[in-house]
Amino acid sequence: MAHIEDGRVAGYTVLAGGGMGRTAVDQSTYPRLASPLCYVSRKDVVDTILDTCVAIVTIERDFGDRSNRRFARMKYLIDRRGLDWFRQEVEARLGRKLEPPRTLQWHNGHDHLGWHREGDGTSFLGLFVPYGRIKDTETMQLKSVLRDLVLEFRPTVRFTAQQNVILSGIPDELRPAVEERLRSAGVPLPQELSTVRQNTMACVALPTCGLALAESERALPDLLPPFERLFEELGLAGETVMIRMTGCANGCARPYNANIAFIGRASGKYDIFLGGSALGTALNERFREAVPFDRLVDAVRPVLEAFAHEREQGEDFGSYWRRVGLERFRSAGNA
Repeated sequence: MAHIEDGRVAGYTVLAGGGMGRTAVDQSTYPRLASPLCYVSRKDVVDTILDTCVAIVTIERDFGDRSNRRFARMKYLIDRRGLDWFRQEVEARLGRKLEPPRTLQWHNGHDHLGWHREGDGTSFLGLFVPYGRIKDTETMQLKSVLRDLVLEFRPTVRFTAQQNVILSGIPDELRPAVEERLRSAGVPLPQELSTVRQNTMACVALPTCGLALAESERALPDLLPPFERLFEELGLAGETVMIRMTGCANGCARPYNANIAFIGRASGKYDIFLGGSALGTALNERFREAVPFDRLVDAVRPVLEAFAHEREQGEDFGSYWRRVGLERFRSAGNA
């Protein structure tokens, strides 16, 4: 993670041990957030970063559980041996002490959707990609219009960690022309989408992924409209609440740090996880198991109603959940 000082990168905090995967039927498996391990100044990056990464990987090679695929993950090694042991082992392999990690500060988790000024008369446009799939449909020719925009306007293209696209370096005077192209192709601008929709993510699941147990990419579009109506009804339409769906417990859409997650358990059934953080800095917890698809919205409704009426000033959904706790909703949701 980069640390910015006076407008430039001063150095990086290196983290290790994160992982989203788990096995639904094995309670000894679990998701884990990465742990800050050390700090590397910018002047030492070339000499230190690669060597540190090699040391980290070889420690897992030498000490990790390589006999059981479920546990062949660095997160279990760090939890079993401890982060202090892991850091000492890295230092032994490097032959020098590591600088302590710096404090990580997260100010927002937005995905830079919409227009943003870059300076020097240019802007970038963040475009929402529905469920991470760039394709043409009967109503929206997203793939075709992106190809045409790139060929004509030559923007720099970036893909975000939330499956969206950024077109950078567009001259300000061409912004109306870009918007016209998008509207002609049926592609909505981000401000025309609900906040709920802007903060969704799904894995590909069936039929693309052979590990999937349930639908995800093809199911989330049917789930969003009732959620949008519910948020509108509760006065939460402008609230940033991350909703993510996966076809199995492997967690390829990072469901375990989302505010609301639906994780495929069997055909047409999902485990519901609640809490998490819009910044990705906290894990959620399981609220319900094996809920049928057509009951997912109703299962979450009591929690969202309580959040709308009970939250403290400025409190987001994840903070509310972690303050109130799972026990508050066990009887309402039969968790």
